[in-house]
Amino acid sequence: MSITPRSSHLFAALLIALLLAAGGFGYWKSTQDRLPEGLGMGNGRLESTEVQIAAKIPGRLAEVRVDEGDKVLKGQLLARMDTRTLEAQRAQAEAEVLRARENFAAAEANVQLRQSEQLLANQELKRTQELYKRGFASSQLIDQQHGPPEHRQRRRDRRASPGQFGQGRHRCCPGPGRPVDQRNR
Repeated sequence: MSITPRSSHLFAALLIALLLAAGGFGYWKSTQDRLPEGLGMGNGRLESTEVQIAAKIPGRLAEVRVDEGDKVLKGQLLARMDTRTLEAQRAQAEAEVLRARENFAAAEANVQLRQSEQLLANQELKRTQELYKRGFASSQLIDQQHGPPEHRQRRRDRRASPGQFGQGRHRCCPGPGRPVDQRNR
């Protein structure tokens, strides 16, 4: 079987016609199967990155606003946390701050009270020393005034309350700073 020039021309023409038909069909098919805007089709290898998201503080979700596979934008709200527990903790912390401020105010008032008591004790000591210089007070009374502040406070409390003899001090024992009457000696 020999190949004639005429058969080779026929074969070449048939081959060219077949290639043109295949190219035309491919072009027509590509214009008909258009994908929606924003999507593309191709052949190859696709790699994706899975992103893990997490909240800064643990808690329960109250609402999820996106589904798996949805497109999201940077800064878009994806979910909303249930903040009831956090709000309760905040209220508790605010109450503790208020309590601490009240305790601080009470401590400041206590400091002012102690300073006032100290001033009073110093004034009583000065008066007693002056009375001692004039001969109206004993050295024992000055020694008592020099005692610890809590002892001085107890002595002041006893003087302010009625004694065992009825009306405060007994006649023969007048209070500090009071001259002893000649009749009571």
